[in-house]
Amino acid sequence: MPVPYPIFLNLRQRACLVVGAGTVGRRKIEGLLAAGVTDILAIDPAMNPEDAFLARPEITLAARPFMETDVQGKSLVFAATNDFAVNEAVARACTLAGILCNVATSPELSDFLVPSRFSLEGIHAAIFTDGASPALSRRLRLELEEYLARNFSGLAVLMGRLRPLTLALGRPSTENAELFRSIVDSDICAALRERDATRVEELLHCLLPEALHPRITELIHDLV
Repeated sequence: MPVPYPIFLNLRQRACLVVGAGTVGRRKIEGLLAAGVTDILAIDPAMNPEDAFLARPEITLAARPFMETDVQGKSLVFAATNDFAVNEAVARACTLAGILCNVATSPELSDFLVPSRFSLEGIHAAIFTDGASPALSRRLRLELEEYLARNFSGLAVLMGRLRPLTLALGRPSTENAELFRSIVDSDICAALRERDATRVEELLHCLLPEALHPRITELIHDLV
């Protein structure tokens, strides 16, 4: 059996569709909003047009049954009703239109599955257990989030600040790659975790090109 293809999508400036605005559908909408989606069509014949959650400017409401043409122009579709026939119709329309679809009630009909995920500053992680155990996915997510937050969040922020400054120097990509590896493999991570500003500065002075030495204070601001 082939393994799922992992991918992080940039959905900004993309139109998405959620069919079904119940508990599951709202979770899908919340995920899209968190991803910066500003064009969401939500379809549910039982939808309350006065619902505050659905009254956001990013959401267009349609209190009617699903139609096949609703998938046109959408980059991602979620079928989140409690009616198998409706979800199947959504999936079929997406297949014909070549659009990726997630069917909440039927993983076998889905083109993609939504993993258990979390975000820290500079780190985004997703965990998937082949759909076998959402409870295990949640346990792994909680433990991994705590571990990464404690051990690597500072380094992730530092690398995010450093990368554009380094690329702006116009050095060969091989030199940049070597620099980034040397920092990640150094003791900076431990020094950041211990909030040892002196040690972090010493290591960066040793590892960074001289042109970036004046930026060290800026790079480690509020990290130590």
